[in-house]
Amino acid sequence: MAVNNDIVKNAEALPFEERKKIIVSFRETELHSHLKNLLIEMAPESVVEITHGADEFGKDLVMVSKDKFDQTVTAIVVKRGNVRAQTKGMVDEIKSQIQQAISHPAELTNFREPIQVSRVWLMLAGELGSRARKRLENEVNFPNLKTFDMEWLVNHFTKYYPQVFFEGQIMDFLQQKIQDLEMRHLFSKRGKNLSECFINPIVIRIDMSIDFTADTELEQNLGLIAKYTKEQKISFAQLKSLITRNRHILLAGEPGTGKSLALAKLTIDMLREISSQIIHGKSKQSTIEIPILVTAINFVQYSSASNLYEAYIPNQEMRNRYKAKVLFVDGLDEVLPGQRKTVLENGKAFAVELGCPLIITTRPIDLVKSPPPGFEKFEMLPFTFNQAMGLFSKLTNSSKILDALRDGLDHFRFQVAMTPLSLLMLIQIIEENQEVPASTTELYERYSDQILGRYDKDKGIEVLFEYHIKKSFLSSLAFEEFYKKNRIDIPLAEFQDFVAKYLKVYGLKNDEASIQEFICDIERSSILDCRYDIVMFKHRSFLDYFVGLYVYNKRDEIEHVEDLVVEAHFDSLWNDVAFFYSGLKRDLPISLLNKILDYNKEEGLGVDINKFFIGRLLQAAWYSPTQTKLLGIERSMNLAAGLHKQFFDALSTVNEDVPYIIADLLVLALTDWSLKSTFLQQEAMNFFDQLGNDPSGDDVYKMLLLLWATQKFLKEADVGQKAEQLMNAAKKADLSLEDKGRIMSILSNISTNKAIKKSITRHYQKLQKKYPEAFKKILPPPRPGFRQKGKRKRHPTPNASSGLAK
Repeated sequence: MAVNNDIVKNAEALPFEERKKIIVSFRETELHSHLKNLLIEMAPESVVEITHGADEFGKDLVMVSKDKFDQTVTAIVVKRGNVRAQTKGMVDEIKSQIQQAISHPAELTNFREPIQVSRVWLMLAGELGSRARKRLENEVNFPNLKTFDMEWLVNHFTKYYPQVFFEGQIMDFLQQKIQDLEMRHLFSKRGKNLSECFINPIVIRIDMSIDFTADTELEQNLGLIAKYTKEQKISFAQLKSLITRNRHILLAGEPGTGKSLALAKLTIDMLREISSQIIHGKSKQSTIEIPILVTAINFVQYSSASNLYEAYIPNQEMRNRYKAKVLFVDGLDEVLPGQRKTVLENGKAFAVELGCPLIITTRPIDLVKSPPPGFEKFEMLPFTFNQAMGLFSKLTNSSKILDALRDGLDHFRFQVAMTPLSLLMLIQIIEENQEVPASTTELYERYSDQILGRYDKDKGIEVLFEYHIKKSFLSSLAFEEFYKKNRIDIPLAEFQDFVAKYLKVYGLKNDEASIQEFICDIERSSILDCRYDIVMFKHRSFLDYFVGLYVYNKRDEIEHVEDLVVEAHFDSLWNDVAFFYSGLKRDLPISLLNKILDYNKEEGLGVDINKFFIGRLLQAAWYSPTQTKLLGIERSMNLAAGLHKQFFDALSTVNEDVPYIIADLLVLALTDWSLKSTFLQQEAMNFFDQLGNDPSGDDVYKMLLLLWATQKFLKEADVGQKAEQLMNAAKKADLSLEDKGRIMSILSNISTNKAIKKSITRHYQKLQKKYPEAFKKILPPPRPGFRQKGKRKRHPTPNASSGLAK
């Protein structure tokens, strides 16, 4: 384990005498353990064992060091206390131990046969008097004897193993956890620690329990949509302050948004705080609270909190010192659907048993689209443009690459989700090819080609297996062993069997050596994780991509291929397979589009949301004809009013006074995700104009959603013109008062044209003053005490509420 320079500096800051006292205070067994760690740090290539029992023959530790020609076996005799010539029996005892160590070969667990000692070291946690030293030199007939006294121990512990001065075993555990987390992440191949390249993401709280009160100030109402969104957003770093004993939190996010990175960074920060407390003596002999981070895949194997705790901290003595500060369970979506409810229930039960809060991460799956009882839900958002550029600046020092990224990212950000995973792939492709890919699927396609070695031969790099063989293998593996068997990991033995069969089918050598050679070549791509007794794709989105690739490549051979894609689209475990298939095909057939939108095997909010997301497939299949895009947009918009009603009904079961506008916020968010794309902008605006010719009430709502999703791609003047067009349509259409109020409120947050905003505000205000009771249902006004814009209170309330419960 690499030595932390901060710990070295803190150890050096301790007075020399204090460091001596700490070493002297160790029991003999503790000192042996610390010396073993010291020797491993000083000579990491060596084997060091602590010897025990009657067969040790004077040896407390043995170190075996090898070079190209020979091995050196060092027997180490350890003594505590000062040794003087007049110290009765001490010198004779040391002489006896040294003689035994020389005379008897060392029997070690790492070596089959006993091995002869070639040198002896005496390590003394004390002082060796000059007369005692002379006696040993004169009376021990062995030239390879060295003595290391207290000064040597203090100096070398300080330099190589400073943890010893700060509860060594505890610090070792903390530092090992930190080091593992710092290096096991997306960016590790770029030689970066996680902390060096981490960008704090933004999370948004999804809270259905909101309290609203009445007021009639229009300007307050018009700002509340933006205010609601703003106040619900927090930096991920702030999530730490929300962790309290009784809280259970679901942290959702799309694939690649960095949920695992964020939990790892939060864990690292907590472990570093604990290390700092130990270094500064604030936790001496007290209970130490640590975060427990476990993947959901591993979590399912534990039957109780005590089983989990013992596996996380194997040492009983250390378990007595530790207490769980928080339980993190990462990747609920990566376990099988039948296990997810169990993970949630056991997570809550274990957290209660451990007396700590709980955070579970997942991508949005049916089980967590509405928070289960007892859970609060937060959602991790993709990066903003500035966050993405911040990450790039941490990952490359090349101004040329940064300029290329900056120029291309504005085009890229509305077509590919700006997540840490996609941004990492993007920077590697730009470094390689000096251009930005057009879509998410193209990004995965080109990235997989690159890391599987498509261009290695061109660079003069020797390749063991052609990239297309490895790519075909991964797609077959993903489909046959993962998708068809509905699992996200497979036993190592089954993986090896699959490799052997695959190599045989393609006429390649499939003897044991060839199998291992092929597996090693695949592992080098960093797509598969084969470190343990199970094999899995390192990131879930790679699994979905390769399943989609298999279906695309075999589309002429798979019977009823469109039905397979439809089933995948509505399967919470595999719905991104349909996305990647559409992206690889680039052209979404109208037959497939209609099958998805006509799907009737199940009903409910989740099914309707997946139908509404037909826009995502059209984004992926960006080369689809205009007619197909228009049909998809039109049919998805026909679902909007129904989605609003379902959301509102669900919210009303939590809070009967919930305003209509909150359900609109959810529909707007879905519309953003489905239709915000330059590939769909033209068709969306064409449909907008078509709806405005003779609009019904539903048509006006559809126009509002379309403008909301495409506003970022329009010039400011065009946004103003479309907003005015929409306002006129709202005046003409047969809309209820509530619907007019909702539409005008949202529209005022789209248009930046002052004249149009003023017109919208004036129209809304007339309606609100005429029908105040009806408008109470539309938007949450502030509570009494809200400081109105442009007005002053003589005696302002110190903690006046904003009108939106946080």
